[in-house]
Amino acid sequence: MPLLMLGVFVFQLERGNISYAITSTFFADVGFDQNHFNTASLCLRRLLPFADPSSST
Repeated sequence: MPLLMLGVFVFQLERGNISYAITSTFFADVGFDQNHFNTASLCLRRLLPFADPSSST
């Protein structure tokens, strides 16, 4: 069991490192700054609960 827990920990650590490496230049790639990203994130969090899941076909 300890070996399994160590394996899961290492897997999660590596997955986090890969996702950070992929998105580390995200703002420069899309031409956003932190303020644009925060505004879009806020709008998405406010509107997503009202989305109709049946209309996404």
